[in-house]
Amino acid sequence: MMSFSRALRCHWQFLFSWQFVSIYSGFVVLLLTSCATTEALPSYYVLAPPAPNRAVLPHSGIVQVFIQRVYVPSYLTRTSLASINQNQVVYSRTGRWASPLDQEIAQAVALNLQQRGINAQGFQPTVPPPNHADDVQIRVVQFEGFDNGEVVLAASWTISAKDSTSPFASQATRVVRTGWTPGDDAGLARVLSEEVTEMSARIAKTLR
Repeated sequence: MMSFSRALRCHWQFLFSWQFVSIYSGFVVLLLTSCATTEALPSYYVLAPPAPNRAVLPHSGIVQVFIQRVYVPSYLTRTSLASINQNQVVYSRTGRWASPLDQEIAQAVALNLQQRGINAQGFQPTVPPPNHADDVQIRVVQFEGFDNGEVVLAASWTISAKDSTSPFASQATRVVRTGWTPGDDAGLARVLSEEVTEMSARIAKTLR
């Protein structure tokens, strides 16, 4: 016959085991619930030039201009869209550039120049530079939105003959647009695309 103390010990062991099972089951349910709750998927943006008014024929022959790898400051090397809020850099949680900005800007400028009748190509890390006449080197200082609704592109660029260390043209560019709503990633990407198009137009004017 089981003693009272042994029966009491078995009773507490039984209760403890059920409490453990209950806690463990609750943990599993919580884990499964947290796994089922997915974060918002990232959105990817490109610095696309505006659609041309007329068809742009493919260029043939020697490339006139090669857009070298664009210099960007360290805080812009991430693919996340950046903005400035109270003097601090804020990165979008879901807004991403389709490629790093040192490539994205170079490709966008080249496409904009092509729409203006200039045979241009932009830097691609896996493709060697083509045979070309002139180099364009762009140094970006700012490329972000601000909490006051401004979107700023500030950069300097030089144009030199291939393999030359002496540029024959240089200019500093600062383009500012207003009316952006902080947190609007699509709007920020669109305005920055417009500003790259404006900078490209100034480069094209120098090349002609």
